[in-house]
Amino acid sequence: MYLEPGSMAWHRERQNGIGGSDLAAMFGISRFESPLGLWELKTNRRLYNPGSALARRGTLLEPYVCRRFEEECGVELVSPPQFVRHPAWDEGIRLLANPDRLLGGVYAGWIFEAKTTTLGGWVHQLFDEGRLPPHFVLQLQHYATCLGAPGGVISCLICPAGPIRDPEEECFPLHLQWKRSARLGSFIEESVAAWWGAHIESDEPPDYDRHPRADELMELLRTEVWLRPFPPPPSRG
Repeated sequence: MYLEPGSMAWHRERQNGIGGSDLAAMFGISRFESPLGLWELKTNRRLYNPGSALARRGTLLEPYVCRRFEEECGVELVSPPQFVRHPAWDEGIRLLANPDRLLGGVYAGWIFEAKTTTLGGWVHQLFDEGRLPPHFVLQLQHYATCLGAPGGVISCLICPAGPIRDPEEECFPLHLQWKRSARLGSFIEESVAAWWGAHIESDEPPDYDRHPRADELMELLRTEVWLRPFPPPPSRG
């Protein structure tokens, strides 16, 4: 059964596990949510917030980002199933994946994620350098771990601040290809299983602002993520 993203039914299903955008909050490295706030959401102590104006703009522009990618890169995108559960869900690895799209054709099985950000902002600067914010990396590695994907593409639409009259004229996308990290995947699996048992199943709130293993995670993020522009340049010879 299809659930409309953002609907009450969609949020109720999301409460049943840790989604890709929840991981940064769980580790205490999110700019938008705390570990305690995440616990309150997962235990139904408060409702999900619809997000900032920028977040809503990103949701509205997602179909455009996908179409722009297909046109520029010549790769078809397909709709993924909703709320894909980790294969070891029954063993306590409560990971739920909702990727934006999947790639088709020769890239079948790859994950596609659409983002938007502000021209000249810190996310734009990272994309220009071929890097990603930590919360983006966690989200992508979460999806790869759930779906068993080898990697994928993340496309970020760079837009001016304020209202956008014509995205064709005012915005431009940057595309990065990424690969799955087995070490990061294992770290995520282990951490989610421990957090879910300690705080959701036991109904005990986390007593920290930053996860005890957050520094270990950040070191993995610095050393384990592999990125390059997409599409890759043609080989010589």
